[in-house]
Amino acid sequence: MLGAFAQYYSDSLAKHTSKGRRERFLSGLPNGDIPFGYSVNGDGVPVPVAEEASAVRQVFERYATGGYSLEQLASCLNDTAFFCGQKL
Repeated sequence: MLGAFAQYYSDSLAKHTSKGRRERFLSGLPNGDIPFGYSVNGDGVPVPVAEEASAVRQVFERYATGGYSLEQLASCLNDTAFFCGQKL
């Protein structure tokens, strides 16, 4: 009997979670962590952060050249406010 209640609760929770995620998606709101390069405005909508967006562009451009590994790019971003020796 307890197993049946647990299964019902699990199914119900999955349904409501899925519904909530879909509603957030349809409202244009994020369903998880805000990605690097964005912050949340007062309405909960992600907006670009100019300095971080610049770093994202640089990372993408360098990765596209094939001369940098993901590990190297992550290290550069994590070091300081400088990106691979260049100020953002």
